[in-house]
Amino acid sequence: MAKAKASKTLLIIGGCLTVLSPLFAFSPLAMAYLATPPGGNMWSEGGNGGGSAIWLMFLTIPLGFLGLLAGLIVLIIGLVKLSQEKKKS
Repeated sequence: MAKAKASKTLLIIGGCLTVLSPLFAFSPLAMAYLATPPGGNMWSEGGNGGGSAIWLMFLTIPLGFLGLLAGLIVLIIGLVKLSQEKKKS
């Protein structure tokens, strides 16, 4: 019973990483949008936009990709363990 719970936990963790990593990778776009005053240009780095936050994507996209890969690996491991447990019972 404890092993079934461990494989389900791996599935939950892998699923969360897989879903949340792209949100993290593109979060600077939301930051730029929220930092831009009404009527401003969110792509502008000048005084009337939040475009400088988009430069953070140089950091967040690679980290988000690594998180996505880690999530997929954990998800696959969880699925393999779950299928092995179902074969035994």
